This record gives sequence, structure tokens and C-alpha cells, in this order.
Amino acid sequence: MTSSLVGVLTFLSSAVLFSLSTVFVKIISSAPYELNPLMPTMVRFFLGLLVFGTWVIVHKVDVRPKNLGLVLWRGILNSLAVLLFYGSLHFTTVTNANLLNLTYPAWMFIAGPLVTGERSPWYYGLYLILSLVGFFLISGLHSLDLNNAQFNVGDLIALVSGIIAAFGIAVLRQSRKSDTTLTIVFWLFAVGFVICLVPTILVWKTPADLWAWTCLLAAGGCGILGQVMITSGYRLLSAGQGSLISSSGILIGAAMGIVFFGDSLTWFLVVGALLVLISLLGVSGAIIKR
Repeated sequence: MTSSLVGVLTFLSSAVLFSLSTVFVKIISSAPYELNPLMPTMVRFFLGLLVFGTWVIVHKVDVRPKNLGLVLWRGILNSLAVLLFYGSLHFTTVTNANLLNLTYPAWMFIAGPLVTGERSPWYYGLYLILSLVGFFLISGLHSLDLNNAQFNVGDLIALVSGIIAAFGIAVLRQSRKSDTTLTIVFWLFAVGFVICLVPTILVWKTPADLWAWTCLLAAGGCGILGQVMITSGYRLLSAGQGSLISSSGILIGAAMGIVFFGDSLTWFLVVGALLVLISLLGVSGAIIKR
């Protein structure tokens, strides 16, 4: 296979793995298990630290950061984004959580200038507006009768996770100017593990059976594999191509929500998803070439 085809398959695999991770988190955060979202978050960072820590030790790689502040902030923001994303699944559907979290590229219109000073094209603001309208429709706030609006706090949490993820990516872009990808990823998992360890111990609830253990480990494992896949993919494709293919996560996440949990597919959800998809295609450069 050509490197381009391998890159496409790699990004598609990452989208599937990230969506699968949310399926497993949804299972263990719902009845009868109702495990705290901190648990799969901590498992994800622990497994990541184990994998990349082993690589660093075996290959004797120096991962001392040149810009410690940026590397730490990348880890903090990523940890918070993942925790909120997984936490939203306790309240909302897999479909909604994935759709709203994936609005993060549009929020780069705000995060980029604040963190790196980089200016985005003016029309990125239009894509951000499309994402907000998409949230408005997906969350149920379109109802004219506020007493009967189907708004779910989990939808808002998922949206906030996307906003924080955008700031985390902006910090990542800045930190790459001084540190290697391996250094940043290693410290991302290390910081995440340290942040989540004590709170997770306080809320720890031993999984009731083998299936719960399997889902807990699979949630973390899929998240790690997805991260590895998407990191590898950017070596084979451009950032624009990668972002474009990653947008398939909207369709994959929605499909998994419908297949595994019977998530309802309303016209408002479909239109909202299309608006979010258009905004992702826009910021990836698929609509207007810079």
C-alpha cells in the first residue's frame, strides 16, 4: 500500500478507536455498574504512561522538557478535556458526546490567538458560529417551550471538553517549537496520571465482574491506541488531510451510539451534526484553501 493509503487507514482506525472508547465508558458509567468517569480517565493515562514510559526506558530517550511550563499546561488541559468528555457520557448519549466534543477545531479561532498569537482567517468565525448553532440543535435548546426543552447537562459538559481541547491543542502547537512529540506525549500521560490518581482512589469502586473490568481496560486501551494511530498518521499525511479524515469520527461516533445504545436520530440531531461537520471541513481547508 502507498503511504497515503496507510495514512488514511491510520486516521480512520484512530476515529474508530476513539469512538469505541466512548462506548466502553458509557457501559461502565451506566447502570448497573455506574463507575465514576475518573476511573477510565485514570486508566487511560496510566496505560499511556506505561507504554511510553517503557519506550523511553528501553530506548534511553531524554524526555526532559525544554519548556516545562508549556509541556505541563498541555498535560493539564488534555487531562481536564478527557475527564469532562468521559464525564459527559454519564449524562448524555454517545452520539451527542462525540458530536459536541468534536467541535474543538472551530474553537481554535479563539484559542489560537490567545495562546500562540496566531491569527486565524476571519471566516473561521463563521465556522465557529455553525458549531454553536449545531450545539443549539443537538442539545435540544431549539425548543421554543423552555419548560419542555430537552437540554441535557451532559451536552454542555461535552461542549466544554471540546473548548478546553482546543486550548490544549493550541498549547501543543506552541510547545512543539521547543520540544519533541515524544517528550510532549510522555509528559501528557505523566501529568494526567498524577492529576487523576488521588481523586480516583477516593472514588474508586471495584468493578463488579469480568465484563466491567474488560470495559474499563478497553476504554483506556482504545484511547491510547487511538492516540498512537493519530500521532503516526500525521507522519504520513498533512495536517489538513488528517483533520479532514478525522472528521469521520462524527459519523462513526453517531453510528456506534445508534447501534449499541439505540440513540435516537432526530432531524435536529442530523442538521446539527451536518453543521458541525461543515465547520470541521472548513477549518481543515477542504472548503476554502488558504
